[in-house]
Amino acid sequence: MKQWYAIYTAVNAEKKLYNRVIASGIDAYLPLERMTRQWSDRKKEIIKPIFRSYLFVYQNIDEYYKVKCFPGFLRYVSFGNSVSIIPDSEMILMKLIVDNFNKKKVTAGLVKGDKVKILSGPLEGHVGVLIRDQGERKVALHIKNLKHSFILNISMNDIVKL
Repeated sequence: MKQWYAIYTAVNAEKKLYNRVIASGIDAYLPLERMTRQWSDRKKEIIKPIFRSYLFVYQNIDEYYKVKCFPGFLRYVSFGNSVSIIPDSEMILMKLIVDNFNKKKVTAGLVKGDKVKILSGPLEGHVGVLIRDQGERKVALHIKNLKHSFILNISMNDIVKL
């Protein structure tokens, strides 16, 4: 049975490991973001991993050991004594956020700490928590088995208090 696992990679090895895993026929996901970097003499658009030193693989037990042999692999992400298996629902949520979410400025309305449900868009039906980040109200969507959260700007018209 195939399951999603998070791999902790060597520093700056995410893309190379991703290419090796894909070339071997194993499904993988590397969430990337496009950003503009400013140097003293120029600006350049770069694409970098959202989670530094993380790669997600969808594999069975035979592939589990095969991936460990690739250069750039350090270890499977684990919490406690067991390797963290990421449920399909959390991977779908992560892909929706990374692939489809357009950031929007949050305006007045709910208060910090309120549980909210997203009413429309690619994240419709997901539950998050309203937080403050650098003075703005944002929604945090938590990926439990990875112990990370996405902090998103979502229009107040697109959420409701639970």
